[in-house]
Amino acid sequence: MMAQVYLGQMYAFGHGAAQDDSRAFVLCRQAAQQGHAFSQSNLGVRYELGKGCKQSYELAAEWWAKAAEQGNANAQFNLGFAYKEGQGVPQSHHRAVELFKLSEAQGYAPA
Repeated sequence: MMAQVYLGQMYAFGHGAAQDDSRAFVLCRQAAQQGHAFSQSNLGVRYELGKGCKQSYELAAEWWAKAAEQGNANAQFNLGFAYKEGQGVPQSHHRAVELFKLSEAQGYAPA
């Protein structure tokens, strides 16, 4: 799984391999499906931005939720923002605050 994570990052940023969002997406999704929280959070960002895939706020929120459940502060923050804005999830300022607090408690700077 870690090879998928690292190789996906290399394709995402063009480090040691030609930059390729489609390959980065496939590798990120494989690691995310195996339960890797960092990859789940990154997959959410890829769906949010449509990087290597069709843009989907719903799928972004779904993957952020999986990573947030594992304590990933970045995913907690991103999912909180999705709830704040109602992007891919029903708008809920209460849920957004809960998630922002979880992220902030871990020292995540943007929270």
